[in-house]
Amino acid sequence: MVIAHMGLGGHRGYDSTVEVIVSRFHWTQLRADVASFISECLHCLVSKGPHRIPRPLGSAVHGAKPNQVVHVDFFDMGKPPRHASHNWRYILLLQDDLSKFCELIPAESATAEVMATAFVQWCTRYGSPDYLVSDAGSHFKNQLLSHTCRLLNIKHHVTTATLHWSNGTVERAGRTMRAIFRALCSEFRLQSYAWPQIINVVQFVFLHSPRRSLGGLAPITAFINHEAESALDSIVALAKKDLPGMVQPSAEDIRALVMKDLADFEDLHKQLSIEVAHNRAQARRRPSRSRHPPDFMVGDFVLAARREGVFSKDKLRVNWSGPYRVTHIHSPWIYEVEHLLTSESRKVHCTRLKFYHDASLKVTETMRHIVANNDTGYEIEKFLDIRRSPTHSEDWEVLIAWAGFEDLDNSWEPANIIMEDTPVAFKQYILANRTGKFAELAKEMGIIS
Repeated sequence: MVIAHMGLGGHRGYDSTVEVIVSRFHWTQLRADVASFISECLHCLVSKGPHRIPRPLGSAVHGAKPNQVVHVDFFDMGKPPRHASHNWRYILLLQDDLSKFCELIPAESATAEVMATAFVQWCTRYGSPDYLVSDAGSHFKNQLLSHTCRLLNIKHHVTTATLHWSNGTVERAGRTMRAIFRALCSEFRLQSYAWPQIINVVQFVFLHSPRRSLGGLAPITAFINHEAESALDSIVALAKKDLPGMVQPSAEDIRALVMKDLADFEDLHKQLSIEVAHNRAQARRRPSRSRHPPDFMVGDFVLAARREGVFSKDKLRVNWSGPYRVTHIHSPWIYEVEHLLTSESRKVHCTRLKFYHDASLKVTETMRHIVANNDTGYEIEKFLDIRRSPTHSEDWEVLIAWAGFEDLDNSWEPANIIMEDTPVAFKQYILANRTGKFAELAKEMGIIS
């Protein structure tokens, strides 16, 4: 089997390997033995397959009533030119989880002070939520916001780093927001940097647009029971309710009216909660039908996907590294794995792991040589520059010169990944250039406070 499958066998699949063997040999359980041999061929496993293994979607933090869970995120709208009439670059988006009610706050920079101030104002107007959900950026994960949440008795849930979908509620809202800004800037013949002129229009669109996911309600109706408005109201004469009489109602009448409105509003929220929960369950089931949940145990051996984008110049580099030994299960989605040679441990998301062998695997010297060979990487000669990602303006990239390569091979790589791989050297480079964009990156990545 070794000769038929490896070397001149070219590590072909099951059918090709079986065909070669059965034309020359025969033994009991031949096909089962070939299948077992190929399924454990480390060379095949690290070279074939996608960089990610689809897994069933997990459950995020969701609210069962308005203002129970609030999501927040900063969105980079681009640096305004010098001749612009404003210095705003970011939009802080605060969104209620259940009703999708939101507020858009323009900001010159993404800082803890901007976030804390806007969040306290939200709590002043609508009350304090039970949960605040954000990513792990330094403008969210800091002492100021932590102290604010502690004073208001709010739990701060921080989503998994580098996984945009883990805070998907506000990410989707951000994509929709940018699309509306682009369309309206085009319609009103505005330059893209003039977006602050129409920020209130965009927020109006968000709040007053009926949503199928809300059973046809608009967010403003679902959140504060205010009837949604439309530009069509200015050209269509709608029946208006009669003005109330001039007689001052009694305290009992006021109380009865308020209690009736509260009861109606509570019934609305119950129906809305059921509708939203049903829609979310359907959305989770659709992509999860063909996905298999992770079932790794402590002691199992797994392969870890290499990060896409890094070292992309080598098209023949294997897609998977390892095997690694699972040493700890932090959650059904996050596993801690140990390198066979260096004994270094790191946390990996389950979509970037695939099963290799159970804990009974005997680690041989040959296997150690394979691991060492496949882990051979590139050495960074020096860092040359940094920039905002052309495709995701909230992310940073660093220009790298690789040891042993020409200048033409210099490449832009994700800064967060380089920070993970070479933290000491990268921090030294950033701290040596503490002005302009370097200072901005240092604050966002938590290199400096």
